[in-house]
Amino acid sequence: MAIVLLLLAAGLLAATVGVVMPRSFRVVGPDGAPAEAWVAFVHEGNHVHYAASLDWRRPGGLLHSDASGIVQLPLVIYLKPPLEGWVRHKVQTIFAPSLHATLHEQLPADGETIRVPDYTADPAAWNHALDEIYSLVANDMASNGHGRYAVDSGTARAFARLVVDDYRAFLAAHGERQREVSHDIPGHLLFASEEDRAEWQEQMLREVEQEPTWGIYLERRYAMRIAELENMFGL
Repeated sequence: MAIVLLLLAAGLLAATVGVVMPRSFRVVGPDGAPAEAWVAFVHEGNHVHYAASLDWRRPGGLLHSDASGIVQLPLVIYLKPPLEGWVRHKVQTIFAPSLHATLHEQLPADGETIRVPDYTADPAAWNHALDEIYSLVANDMASNGHGRYAVDSGTARAFARLVVDDYRAFLAAHGERQREVSHDIPGHLLFASEEDRAEWQEQMLREVEQEPTWGIYLERRYAMRIAELENMFGL
């Protein structure tokens, strides 16, 4: 009888406790060399609620690779609600500071190698990456569990320092460089009328005329935000 009770208890435990297994992946640059990286991830899953199948997402964290670019996604043990489906880690953003580049929406297999581009010579792409990592630290991190990524104060401060350093490196590398009007149509205008596209091109031209160098543009867009980060984190 005792054995039966133990088996029932073990079965009940297995039905109510879920596990997401740890996994690792490697980040490299375009030439295949290891790239030190920071990785923001969340937990997402699926369960059946009445007659509907619902997807959910919960706060994850921010991880720092080792010097060889290896990132370790952690083991997660959690209480599983009835009719739980799958649960997994999902990598939202990979940032490689030496490449000034980001990647998004990755589901790396265990042992996989992920290649990150190098935006050092491309100020438009670098600007996009800088905007993303600034938003991550300013809007998505929270030590109280209410942000997309729950991180401790030391990790948040270290990442904020990276954002400040990336901004200053951008200014040093491209501050005197002339901006150019982009001819790449943004996604929200792919199916727009020719008139709307022409209006967007004219707007881009006016913006470049008003802020002809990347230095002028960056200081207007980021200088106050960077100062706020420095004040917030004591940098």
